[in-house]
Formats: sequence, C-alpha cells, structure tokens
Amino acid sequence: MAGVNAFFYGAGVAAAAMGARMIIQGSQMVSSGAASKAAADGAKAGASAMGGANGVFSKFKTFIPGMGADTGGFADPMTRREAFHILGLREGSNRNKVREQHKKLMILNHPDAGGSPFIASKVNEAKDYILSGRTDMK
Repeated sequence: MAGVNAFFYGAGVAAAAMGARMIIQGSQMVSSGAASKAAADGAKAGASAMGGANGVFSKFKTFIPGMGADTGGFADPMTRREAFHILGLREGSNRNKVREQHKKLMILNHPDAGGSPFIASKVNEAKDYILSGRTDMK
C-alpha cells in the first residue's frame, strides 16, 4: 500500500511541476510578444486548413460585423442589394423564393409573437421592394 501512495504522490508532484513550467513559459511568451506571433501563425494554419480565403467559412464573413462589405445600418432609400440581403437571398431569386423567405422571417419576427416591429417593417419593405420590380425606392 505504501508503494501505491508513493506513486500517486510522485504523479501529483510531477503534474504540479509541469503546470508550473507551462505557466512560466506562457508568461515569458506574453512578455516577449511571441504569443501574438504564435496566435497569428495558428490562425493562418487554421485558415489554410479550412480552404484559405475561398474556403468553407469565407461566405460567413459578410454576416460578421466589420468583416465584409456590410457597413451596418440601413440605406435610405432601400437598395435592391439591401432588400435581398435582409431576406437572406441571392440577388435575382425568383418571386416564390422571396415570398417563402418573407413568410419564414415574419413567423420568427412578427411583433404579435414577440418580435421586433422595426425588423418586421424592414422585412416587409424588402419583400415589397423586390416584388414591385422597382429599381429605386422613394
């Protein structure tokens, strides 16, 4: 029994020593600036593993604030591109797709169901803009 206790005692001391070593190395990396370089290298490796700039997740950059062409807010007056963006459709989607997506968004965002009146109005405005066939909204 004494041999087992000595084993666990030794394993505990070794784990504590390894943890202390990692903390010391991490603090040295932070103070030397190597941590930011290591993080940048890791991010580059991750991006290349996901297919680079045109990889699997590249299309999501437009939905992350500050990452794509979306500057936030709404244009006044609404543009065709913005109307399709609000509905989450590609430009040139057919009328049935527009109606279908409008219905889905209104089920999720209707003010009577606890949704935002502002968002519901923008979804309605986008649908009306696209289905009207207008090229400018006044």
